[in-house]
Amino acid sequence: MILEIAQIVVRAGMEAEFEAGVAAAEQGKFWAFHDQVFASFGHLERADLERFAEAAGLDMGRFRAALDDRRYRDAVAAEAAAGEALGIDGTPTVFINGAPVIGARDADTMDQLVEIHRTRTREIIAGGVARGDLYALLMSSAEGEDRADPSRIPTPAAIHIELRSDDRVRAVSAACRRRDAARAAQLADGLTGDTRRRAAQVCTGAGIDLPIR
Repeated sequence: MILEIAQIVVRAGMEAEFEAGVAAAEQGKFWAFHDQVFASFGHLERADLERFAEAAGLDMGRFRAALDDRRYRDAVAAEAAAGEALGIDGTPTVFINGAPVIGARDADTMDQLVEIHRTRTREIIAGGVARGDLYALLMSSAEGEDRADPSRIPTPAAIHIELRSDDRVRAVSAACRRRDAARAAQLADGLTGDTRRRAAQVCTGAGIDLPIR
C-alpha cells in the first residue's frame, strides 16, 4: 500500500503525500483516500490532502496528528528503499517469478503470462529439479538486487562455487527479504563500499540493520 500511494506523484522528496497514504491505510481507508487523490490528480498540498482525507471518511484529528508528527516517515523511507532496490519506478508493477510486468494488463493477458511461467516450471520439474529448489532457480533470472539468492541455487554437492561480489549482494538481499538476519550478516562478511551499501539499503527496507563499512 505504501508503495502504491508513493507512486501517486512519482517524485522524490514529496514525503508528506506518501505519509498521508500510510496514515489513511492505518485507519483502514487507504483505497478511499487513493480514489480521492486520483480524482483530483496533481493537487497535493497539505490542504488538498486534508480535503481528500475528510472526503474519504478519516478521523481528521488522527490524520493531522500523524502528518504533524511525521509518524510514518521511517516506514515510507524503508518502503521507498525497498522499491528502488527492486527497480520499481511506477505502478502498477507486478512480479511473476521475479520477472516484472510494468503497466496495466487486462485479465486475459495476465492469465497468459502466468500460464507461460507455469509451463516453464513444469518443464523444469520434469527435468529433475526438486520442487523445493524451484523458486531459487527461477529467481536467478529475475531482475533487481533481490532477484535471487545465488547461494541457494542447487549445484552438485562436489562443486563449491565462490560467490562474486554482485551475486553476494543479491544473496544478502534475499536473506533480508526472508527476515534471516543471521544469514544476511554471514553472507555480507567481506562486502565493503558500494556493494555493502546496496545490500544495506535492501536490508533496511526489510527491517534489518546491516552496518555499512
